Amino acid sequence: MRKSKLAGRYQSLLFPGMSVLVVFIFYAALLSPKLEKGETMVFEYENLRLEVTNVCTVANNFGRFDGETFEPVDTYVTYPGARLTVLDADMREDTDGVPCAVWAIVPQRGGEAQPIVDGMEPLEFARNGMEGVQNLETGEIVLGLDHCTEDGETWK
Repeated sequence: MRKSKLAGRYQSLLFPGMSVLVVFIFYAALLSPKLEKGETMVFEYENLRLEVTNVCTVANNFGRFDGETFEPVDTYVTYPGARLTVLDADMREDTDGVPCAVWAIVPQRGGEAQPIVDGMEPLEFARNGMEGVQNLETGEIVLGLDHCTEDGETWK
């Protein structure tokens, strides 16, 4: 029995179709973005609003002491790949009317604090080694940032 022309035409399309399917499976398995681990939390203090992804847990590793009372400061312990996004930087105007930062990110191992300003790009924790968020006027830390492994073990 002889094949019809129509069946032969579809047979020639089978190989390219399979190739596209294999490429798609390869992309989905190896190159697609990894799913985030942990929670996404929004931190608010006065008019400062920050979004932190991949939060494993919230601890109280830092604190403020005013001479009479100790007030614990939330510390977001995050999985690798966590990001900090500025939702509202709470900027103020200086005497010349120029907007200036009120808050800064304190680096983990010394160095210069990075001012938090409106419109800044999200920051990745591992690359920047952040220790916390600090008020530039008073020097107080309002949010601690700590890191953990994929298994939830704390590391610095």
